[in-house]
Amino acid sequence: GLGIPSEPLFRSSSEDAPAPVAPEGWTNLIENGNLAGESVVSFFSKEANGANTNSTIAAMAGKDNSRGIVVKSADNPSQAWDTQFWIKFNETLTTGSKLHVEFDYAASKAAKASTQAHGAPGDYQHWACIGDVNFTTEWQHFSKDIDVTADMATGNNGKGLISIAFNLAEEKTATEYYFDNFGVWAQIAELPKEWKDIMVNG
Repeated sequence: GLGIPSEPLFRSSSEDAPAPVAPEGWTNLIENGNLAGESVVSFFSKEANGANTNSTIAAMAGKDNSRGIVVKSADNPSQAWDTQFWIKFNETLTTGSKLHVEFDYAASKAAKASTQAHGAPGDYQHWACIGDVNFTTEWQHFSKDIDVTADMATGNNGKGLISIAFNLAEEKTATEYYFDNFGVWAQIAELPKEWKDIMVNG
C-alpha cells in the first residue's frame, strides 16, 4: 500500500475540491489542478533517483481523502534532487511575467524542499523559484506570487520558465510527499520588439 498516514493528515470526505480558478486577466498554466480527472500532463515526478515520469494520481492520497499525488523517496538519498516533483506549464513564461502558484501539501514526516526554475522537467535553469516549501504531517496551503526574473527565464540557453522543480530529498527525513488542489496562473510578459536605428549619421 501507499503507507498513507491516518489522522490528522486525512479527514472523512473523499470528494475532490473544486480546482482553484485563475482570476480575470490571468492565463491558466496547468490542467486538472484538483486532480479529479485523469490528466497528468502538468505533473512530473522522479522517485528514488529513478527517471522523470508523469506523476501518478492516487485515490485517498489527497486532502480530505480525495485523489492526490504521492511522490516516494528513497530512505537515504544522497542528493537533494534524487527525489523531485515538477509542476509543468502549458505556456512558457518570459522575463517580467507574473506567476501565481498555490497547492495543498503534506508529508510522512516534517521536511523542507527547495524549489528551482526549470525548462522542461529536469532541465535546470536557476537555483531559486518560489522559495522553500516546509512540509509537516498535517495538510497546509501554499500560496505565492513571484515576478519571473531573467535568471529563471533565460538561463540554460534561453528556454524560458516552463516548470517548477521541488527538491524533495533536501533533508532526507520524509519518504512520502503529498500534493493536491493546484492553482497556477500567470500574466505573461510580451517579448520586447526589436528596435531599428532610423537615423543616418546620428
